[in-house]
Amino acid sequence: MNTAHPMRPSPDERPDPYDTGHVYDGIHEHDNALPRWWLWTFAITVVFAIFYWLAEHSLPSATSSFERYGVAQREYDLNAFSAAVDPQAILVMAKDPAVVDKGKAIYAARCASCHGEKAEGLPANGPNLTDRYWIHGGDIKSIYTTIAGGYPKLGMPEWRLVLEDSEMQALTAFIQSVRNTNLPGKPQQGEPYEGEGI
Repeated sequence: MNTAHPMRPSPDERPDPYDTGHVYDGIHEHDNALPRWWLWTFAITVVFAIFYWLAEHSLPSATSSFERYGVAQREYDLNAFSAAVDPQAILVMAKDPAVVDKGKAIYAARCASCHGEKAEGLPANGPNLTDRYWIHGGDIKSIYTTIAGGYPKLGMPEWRLVLEDSEMQALTAFIQSVRNTNLPGKPQQGEPYEGEGI
């Protein structure tokens, strides 16, 4: 027995206000309102995306993930170079005339244009390498990693891309041989280093 009111349609017969009228394989497409939590989440992600884009890509101070990766990779490489070099071995090389001459020849070909013919430094370019002041550290490991990794933004090339390891060691030995000779040249820069390079 049907107990529904004779004038009132059954629930199956009532019109669905959310029914779009599209039916596919017997499935009705509905236009339901999205939950408020979903709408708020979507709005927050849009606002976040705008600020993220500005901070990561558009502002002058922004650094991309690729740039940060490059910086991290450079630090890793320089740490590896620093760990590989033996300061005691460089000190021995600095007293070997053959190694020093090799380093001097490399210096004349690669470095003199910025640091001067005698490593005395040039006013508009590289610092004096014969005094006791060092911008990036005066120990042998620091000198070697400065040669290897350079400081491209300051005009110092990454010589590891050009020179062999033995050449960079010979160049480091040459610089070690002329340090503290205090040739007249570019005024002192950086911090004083009093050690022998170790």
